[in-house]
Amino acid sequence: MTETDSRGEREAPTTGGRPPFDELDLALIDALQTSPRAAWSQIGTALGIGATTAARRWQRLTENGLSWVTAYPTPSDDHCVAYVEVRCAPGTIEQLIDRLVADPRVFSLEQVAGDFDLFLSVAMRGPAELARFLSHDLGAHDGLLSVNTRVSLRGYREGSSWRVRALDRDQRAQLGPQPAWTHADASASPDRVLLRALGGDGRRSYAELAAVTGIAEPTARRRVQRMIRQGEILFRCDFAQQLAGWRLIATYRMNVPADRLDETARELSALPDVRLCAAVTGNCNLLVSVWSRSAEEIARLEGHFGERIPGVSITARTVTLRTVKRMGQLLNPDGTATEHIPLEM
Repeated sequence: MTETDSRGEREAPTTGGRPPFDELDLALIDALQTSPRAAWSQIGTALGIGATTAARRWQRLTENGLSWVTAYPTPSDDHCVAYVEVRCAPGTIEQLIDRLVADPRVFSLEQVAGDFDLFLSVAMRGPAELARFLSHDLGAHDGLLSVNTRVSLRGYREGSSWRVRALDRDQRAQLGPQPAWTHADASASPDRVLLRALGGDGRRSYAELAAVTGIAEPTARRRVQRMIRQGEILFRCDFAQQLAGWRLIATYRMNVPADRLDETARELSALPDVRLCAAVTGNCNLLVSVWSRSAEEIARLEGHFGERIPGVSITARTVTLRTVKRMGQLLNPDGTATEHIPLEM
C-alpha cells in the first residue's frame, strides 16, 4: 500500500518486492482502455480470469494510484482547445506550476526539456475565453519570459484511443466495438453533474453515481447511457506509464504540405506509439506526441517519420521531464495518481 507525505503526495507503491505491473495488470488496463465501463464478468472472461479476481486486481491498482479511469466531455465545435508553450525565468517554474495546476481549464501540464519549460493543454469555451486566460490569468504570473499558443484546428488522436496492446484480437473482440474519437455536436448538452462525478472515477456504478449526485439510479443510468450513445462523453484508462516501462514522452512540432495534412495526420495517428496528433496553428501545422520505452525507440520512430511519410519535417521536439497533471488527474513524480481536479470544458 502507499502512504501520504506532508504535501499530500503518495510515496512510491510497495508491492512486496515485485514490479508495480505484471502482464495481467497490463492486460487488465488494456481491457479497460477498450471498454472502460464493462462489467467485471465481461472483463474476466476476456482475460481468462474470474470477475472477482479482475475486480480485486483493479482495486489494488487504483488504491496505489497506479491506474485510474476518468471521463470528460467530447470536444465540440464551440470549444477551443489549445496547447500553450511557456518559457519561465530561472527559479520560477515551481511557483508557476503551483498556480496553474489547480486551474480546471488546464487539463494537462508537463514540465519539458526543449525550447521552453512548461507545456499546457487547455480547453476554453471559445476564443474570447482563451484570450482572457492568456492575457489576464496566465499573463499576470510573474516569471513568464514567453508564451506561444497553438490552437487545435482538428484532432486526429488523443489519449482515450491509445492502447497498451496487451490483448490479442480475440480478447479485444469479447469487449465489444471500440468507440472512435470524434467531435460532439455543438448542440449536445452533456450532463455536467454526472460528468463531474465520473471525472474522478469513470467506473463508478450507477448506485454510486446516484449516491454522489442525488440523482435517482434509473435516471443516472439513462443519462449516462444517453451521453455514451450520443458521443458526448469520453472515458479513458490511464496509468503510471513510466513504472510500466514507457519511460519517455516526446512531443514534436511538424510541418506537412497543406495538401497532405489530413492524409499524413491519419497515417501518423495509426502508429502505435502516437498518443496525440492534432492540426494546429503557428509556425508548424501538426503536433504529435508519442510514448516510448527508450531513446532507441524514439530514434527509430523519427527515422520512420522521415522514410515512410514524405514531406514531413520536424521543426522542434521536446521531452517530458515530468507530468504534473493529466486530464485533470494530479500526478506524483513517478506518475502515480493523487487528486483529481474536475475539468471545465
